[in-house]
Amino acid sequence: MSSEPGRAVVLYRRGPRWDVTQPLGAQEGVQEHIAYLASLHAERLVERAGPFHAIGEHVEHELVGLVVHVGGVGAARERALRDPAVRAGLLEFDALAWHA
Repeated sequence: MSSEPGRAVVLYRRGPRWDVTQPLGAQEGVQEHIAYLASLHAERLVERAGPFHAIGEHVEHELVGLVVHVGGVGAARERALRDPAVRAGLLEFDALAWHA
């Protein structure tokens, strides 16, 4: 999909492979997720990204983090589908248009 106007947010939540006994930073695949988001940020496709918990904390509820994407909800959805943590089942997501 070509560039869309606007912004979108992706809300990440725990997926089926999330290990509730482990803190955020110990989840298998979380480092690959962070590296992927860093690469999108370096390409200026992501404005901001971050978790709702510190890296050493357990995620006590379903929501894990939020990412603000450039280019609209379609582009954000496509990028989230390529996220290695989504592909591995660690995370699931919702992509929403954001009218800031």
